[in-house]
Amino acid sequence: MLAFQYSWVLWGLLGLAVPVLLHLIQREIYHPLRFPSVRFILKGKLPFQRRKLPSDLLLLALRLLLLAALIFALARPEWLPREAIAAEPASEDRVVFLVDLSASMSGWGAWDEARQRVWSLLEERPGAEFGLVLSSDRVVDTVAPSADSSALTATLEASEPEMVAGDHREGLRAAVNLLGDGAQRRTLYVISDLQATAWEPGGLPEVPRAIDIEWVRVGGEREENVAIMRVRAYPGSGDNRHVQAELFNFGRSDVTRTATLTLGGRTWEQEVTLPGGRSTELSFDIDAADGSRARLSLDDDAFAADNHYHFWAGRPPSLRVLAIAPLSDEPAKAEDLFFLRSALETRGEIQWLSFDVETLEPGDLADDWSTYQAVFALGAGVYFSDAEWQTLRRYLEQGGTAILTPGETPGRLTGLLREHALLEAEFLGAARADRRGPTGLALDWIDPESPLGGVFSDEAARSLQMARFYRYLRLAVPDGPAEVWLRSSADEPLLVTRTLGRGRLVFLPFSFATEWSDLSLTAGFLPLIRELVAGDISADHGIVREETGFSRAGLAARIGMSESHPFLDTVQPRVPGLYSDWDRPVEVNLSRRESVLETAGVIELGRAVRSRVEEGVLAASTVNGADERSGRPLWHYFALAAGLFFLLETLAAAFADRSRRRLTASQPGATYREVEP
Repeated sequence: MLAFQYSWVLWGLLGLAVPVLLHLIQREIYHPLRFPSVRFILKGKLPFQRRKLPSDLLLLALRLLLLAALIFALARPEWLPREAIAAEPASEDRVVFLVDLSASMSGWGAWDEARQRVWSLLEERPGAEFGLVLSSDRVVDTVAPSADSSALTATLEASEPEMVAGDHREGLRAAVNLLGDGAQRRTLYVISDLQATAWEPGGLPEVPRAIDIEWVRVGGEREENVAIMRVRAYPGSGDNRHVQAELFNFGRSDVTRTATLTLGGRTWEQEVTLPGGRSTELSFDIDAADGSRARLSLDDDAFAADNHYHFWAGRPPSLRVLAIAPLSDEPAKAEDLFFLRSALETRGEIQWLSFDVETLEPGDLADDWSTYQAVFALGAGVYFSDAEWQTLRRYLEQGGTAILTPGETPGRLTGLLREHALLEAEFLGAARADRRGPTGLALDWIDPESPLGGVFSDEAARSLQMARFYRYLRLAVPDGPAEVWLRSSADEPLLVTRTLGRGRLVFLPFSFATEWSDLSLTAGFLPLIRELVAGDISADHGIVREETGFSRAGLAARIGMSESHPFLDTVQPRVPGLYSDWDRPVEVNLSRRESVLETAGVIELGRAVRSRVEEGVLAASTVNGADERSGRPLWHYFALAAGLFFLLETLAAAFADRSRRRLTASQPGATYREVEP
């Protein structure tokens, strides 16, 4: 059976009457013939005769065939087998509404307009079956097509836009599935603000050509919008905090807005002017001692969802540090442990990062150290088992930092480092100085290219160089992967480091105990240890930032928590807010992709979702298991016929013109009539 995908194009066949009329009204032009004497010629009237048949019948026929072939080709004919004909009802009208439910629909009056458009379209298609797909970043709800639209109406009335960024690929597939392949007329109405970030043409699935698509844009023209892009809190002096925010004006005109910061039951306001199309920095210096849950808000505009930003204004979570000390075998290591804890656990006014130090002995270690920011082996390396050395290597390769110091058998420690291919360094003995003497061995050189070079400069460098060393290991470090960051006044290494995988091994050839040096008592010890542990850690380390729509399982993996942990039940992935479990804050805010004003073009979207032509045959359209009805396309045959008729018509028209010119040249073309006297 012959069927047409765009049967309405066949109305163009009525235009075939135009060439026929043109050929019917075409007449020959009469030319007067003048004689030198007309005394023997009587006047007569030329008879008016209406032409009964069109002129140039062959040319007319070719032109009619050309136009008809073009119209049939545009109507997309196809030949359907009997099975497909039997499976489809003779007449059926099915409509599915794909309604955008992403966050941007809550602004600019788009949601109310979308529902009104659905009500009006229901009235325009009486007798049709209506279905519904609500789509945000997922398929929120569906209503199967039915002649009774009460379920559709109730579902739409009970729905509101979700605070998530739009992604309608799954929604488009679900809408095509609801339309099925059994209806003679199938129409998909996409009702959306068509925000560009949610409707990217390159990622949309294909839609069968037998489905008519109508793109209904709602929300009107969007010209202004200001959004809070990000907010960060940093330590200030005393209890003060510095809050830095970035605002962006997506419109073209300058606007003035009021920003309100809320923290611990107190508020701070600030007025800011934002130039069009640019970002603006906004800062608050607040004297808030209590409270960590904060929110920055702007006075509402046409899109209120991006005028609020929830953030953590307190200290970030503590960094876990593992200190391995062989206290059972070397009780003197308790002094090293004391100085290490003092350096890491001290919380000064401007020390925003905090550390939790856990102490274990060799033999009590777990197989996984990945939860620790750094591992200190205070003379413990010589007591490690082979399995613990392998755990150390695995920890380094995964990105950890390990700091090793010598114990009572330093030569054995350097040998074990070489044996396990961690550090090529040869022990040459010990350098010693009299503690009671006026001078000692000093730290004399800091590598300016190392991370320590940026920390210890000017006064800070002098504070470190004031330390006196009474004992340290003399090492020979060959050129290669190892680097020396500190050297003594005798030009011998005092800090050797090597990168392994994504981590770093640090070897200090001295102990933290006072019998080795007075470094632990100087002002340079604390910044040295903290730089080695967390030099590349930002001030807001450990604060998890998520955009609405994330999965709880993904969050659990990021914060190292079991998926069955009760804290995850308190987190609402689709609701902006601040959630915390002790010192693990999770900031959840709307993606600012919803804030952009640009919309996608209807023409580009229509091209993106249509099936492609491959090897002269329309590609079979399969969307999530719904197959397009099988039929043999015939449009290309009509297109070839149109090309052939065009060529023949051109030749016939040229031949007719030449014939007329020859006739005119042989006969003057005058028409007259003799009258009997």
